[in-house]
Amino acid sequence: MVNGLVNAGYVTRTRPPEDKRSVLVGLTDAGRARHRQRRQALAEALHGDLADCDEDALDRVAEVLHRLSAVYPRL
Repeated sequence: MVNGLVNAGYVTRTRPPEDKRSVLVGLTDAGRARHRQRRQALAEALHGDLADCDEDALDRVAEVLHRLSAVYPRL
């Protein structure tokens, strides 16, 4: 995955001189721009697709997603 992001120009990868076992991955300006684009696209999609949901429904969904997120670390 990191190789693909490096090849796309979204991240850089460097090895710290004090620990050759680790790799530092940093976001590039292009990566930041792409993240902003994706975040905006997601916000627009969710705004349109969830516009008919009331606040209570969204709160219930958020609670379920929060609970599901607790499951993943145990897998």
